[in-house]
Amino acid sequence: MEENCGEQPNSEQEFGSLNGKFQNEQELLKAYQNLEKEFTKKSQELSSLKKQNDAKNSLNDELFFGEKWASDVEKFLLENPKAKNHAVEISNLLIEDKELKNTKNPLQSAWQIWLTKNFKEQEDYLQDESFLEKVCQNNQVKNRVISCYLSEINKRDNTPPILKNSLVGGNLKSRKTTTLEEAKELAKKIFNK
Repeated sequence: MEENCGEQPNSEQEFGSLNGKFQNEQELLKAYQNLEKEFTKKSQELSSLKKQNDAKNSLNDELFFGEKWASDVEKFLLENPKAKNHAVEISNLLIEDKELKNTKNPLQSAWQIWLTKNFKEQEDYLQDESFLEKVCQNNQVKNRVISCYLSEINKRDNTPPILKNSLVGGNLKSRKTTTLEEAKELAKKIFNK
């Protein structure tokens, strides 16, 4: 290899060293020109896509960052206060769905889509453990369930009087006895009713 350092290789040796792809200088030149054309074509496509993307971003900036947008958001949240809890989901819908941006009211449209996707029938809630857990922790619901239950007990004819008096409207709790004799008299009153 050191022997050839000062010598100029001939054409066949030079092109043969490229794994036999090019037989002569003309083929190499033609391949280079084709590569150059393809590179130019790809560069133009990339430039076109960049311009389209810049135009879309500009449209997004106008839609999402202008003063009108801030005013629209404020108005929308006043009209739909529960939507505030789902602002991230609504924003994601607006970002992902390019057609929503072109609707008359993009926020309202995105909110409607979110509501539709997350709609549940009443029966579905009865199968939702997290919903039932929240319901069971609510004092208003607890009081209502207990009230309905006690009302049903009071309506039954076969309910023992001691349960009726002690559970619904009876004043058994207010009767305190201090002696065994008082307890005996109280028991007679309860069971003889």
